[in-house]
Amino acid sequence: MLLSVEGDAPPSRMEFTASTGRAFFVFKSTSINNAKGFNIGFSKNCPQPEFPAKSVVSPAVYGTELGTKLTVSCPTGHFFAQRDLMAEDFVMMECLPGGWSIASVPKCEPKYCGQPPVVASAHVLNSTGVQYEDTVKYECDPGFGFNGPDFITCQATGTWTTPPVCSPAACTLQTAPQFGSMEVTEGTGT
Repeated sequence: MLLSVEGDAPPSRMEFTASTGRAFFVFKSTSINNAKGFNIGFSKNCPQPEFPAKSVVSPAVYGTELGTKLTVSCPTGHFFAQRDLMAEDFVMMECLPGGWSIASVPKCEPKYCGQPPVVASAHVLNSTGVQYEDTVKYECDPGFGFNGPDFITCQATGTWTTPPVCSPAACTLQTAPQFGSMEVTEGTGT
């Protein structure tokens, strides 16, 4: 016998563990005792949740015993992929009798920035994708040059950084030839 409890007062909380997932209890009473009774609950551990690599779980070290509570969130630039969780910043899961309090383990996906913007007088040279932290590199058409960086990055907000600007390349200032003259008919001569 593991434990014997007797008397009219209820015992303090007792916990038993059963590595096999089964428990066997024997209760003895007599017709002479008139007591308040008892309440017993038993549940096997919840299955170990398989969180994807991008999930943030708190606490970082946890068990799967009845009553275990976990908070799951996604890292910066990611969101919950399940439609019913997309608007949530975090999800609470609790090990209840019969399993976890949610139907499936939350999965985090990188935010989507959509197609990269069209840049006038330029074309896309290469791209790593259209999700968080992906980049798109542009190349200006001949006769044009960049004012600033030549790439954009997908941000944590799901938007692209400011696209580059391709401006017409400036020509060197033209001067009149020796023993000749020059007249600028259009533009500034550069």
